[in-house]
Amino acid sequence: MRALSELGLKRDREDPDFIIQTFYGYQNNPMFKTDSPTRGTYSGTWRFDTRNNRMVKIPVYDPTQPIRIDDVMYDLEFGYRFYDRKFTEPGKPMLVWESEVKEKLSDNYGLLEYLEMNLPLILRKFPNSGNLEKATYHVKYSRYNYTGINYDLNDLKTIVSIDAGSPAARAGVKAGDVVVKVQDQSFNHDAKSLTASYRRFIAETMKYRDQTTKYTDSNGFQNAMYWDITHYSDVAKEINDKKRYKSGFSYLFNFNQYIDWNTPNTLNFEVERNGEKLVFEIKPIMARHSQVSVE
Repeated sequence: MRALSELGLKRDREDPDFIIQTFYGYQNNPMFKTDSPTRGTYSGTWRFDTRNNRMVKIPVYDPTQPIRIDDVMYDLEFGYRFYDRKFTEPGKPMLVWESEVKEKLSDNYGLLEYLEMNLPLILRKFPNSGNLEKATYHVKYSRYNYTGINYDLNDLKTIVSIDAGSPAARAGVKAGDVVVKVQDQSFNHDAKSLTASYRRFIAETMKYRDQTTKYTDSNGFQNAMYWDITHYSDVAKEINDKKRYKSGFSYLFNFNQYIDWNTPNTLNFEVERNGEKLVFEIKPIMARHSQVSVE
């Protein structure tokens, strides 16, 4: 019910639009061998758990891998069908959508526990199934300091709106305020100049990256790298270059090791409101967001 509710569906026993039929199977594999020499040698399967927004390792074999039959402990099947009962002939509901999964399990994994985690992912194919043979999921994570301030990309100085109950709202910042300074750094940028400043910074400081830490980030960028710890002081100098970078990076207040080990946990915002200059201290909160897409 939780997964269906997240799709905007509501249960109606009296006059439903859809009838949902489910079927399942959970069978022991009679050919399973606990002492199989290859059991435990397969790569693990990780899937996204929507209940706590993180990847979880589960006892399910990767369907793209060849698996020996004597390494499979259980065979699990689950499927469901959506029937439209209102826009068809009376007594003859029409099948409008269906899905079925077949999984090979490496260990005991209860059906209810399996569905609690996997059904929300399966239902992301509804109503547009896309690839009918398989589902490929992509998960993107973002982690950022949240203030609740919303801007117009064409006018980054003027605050468009403030999220209710956000750190900025609690501090007293209001829509229409014009940002003058952030962390005592003049803020007179537009989206184009900030983007140019950021790209210049990335290009000119690439030499301070540790080549041995190269990885692909959640956005698909294949040359992401961490800073080389022996160059922290050089990175700090670059970020503190007021003419080239610092005003554009003035909101990165918790890059302590690069800017200032004594950086406070609040942002100092100076704004102009009706001709009056006001200063607010905003304490951002760390926000985490995940986005799941399927094809």
